[in-house]
Amino acid sequence: MKYKAGIFDLFQYLYEETGFSDHQVHCVVCFKSHVDSTVMRKAAELLVAAVPILSRSYHACGEKSYWEDQDRSFGETLFAVANNQEQLDRFTFSRTDEASGPQIKFCLLQAENDVLSVVINHMVSDDAGLKQLIYLFSDIYSQLIKNPAYLPDTIIDGDRGFKGVVRDFSFAQKAKILLFGGKDNNQDTGSSFPLSQSAVTAPFIVSRQ
Repeated sequence: MKYKAGIFDLFQYLYEETGFSDHQVHCVVCFKSHVDSTVMRKAAELLVAAVPILSRSYHACGEKSYWEDQDRSFGETLFAVANNQEQLDRFTFSRTDEASGPQIKFCLLQAENDVLSVVINHMVSDDAGLKQLIYLFSDIYSQLIKNPAYLPDTIIDGDRGFKGVVRDFSFAQKAKILLFGGKDNNQDTGSSFPLSQSAVTAPFIVSRQ
């Protein structure tokens, strides 16, 4: 089945096409002990079943762009296990493939303290949405630990159109946004990232703990 892409989907895809950003959201979760990789893999599979947009593929056709359902058996593309920190870092710096899916992927490093890296396509979720997905993923994992036959009883597949975003705003709120929302542009600033002068560069993510 096909689903018309929303206006924000078109914008986010354009950001990738123009090099404005890689339109990915990256998350690394550090555990205090060990997790069950088999159960976590199943939790990832149940997550994309509970949130169908995560398993769909994106077809860029301009104004006629659309999402399409596909087989959810993604295997290692959805959930992988890293052998070392270098492999985990490469995964963290990677991106999803919106044209083939899935739109979210996981990589687990089993070490003295296990580490989980998650990358999601910004077209389907912002950072707040990813946080909610991580909570849902954690709940599914916890439920599977208690009951291996557990299945989520909710399918999250709402309206992705712009009308769905602004539906609950009052007229006064909409007017305030239009009149006082500001015209910030993150390209119009005196701040910039230092650029490497080396011919060999590598991506990195600065983190705070």
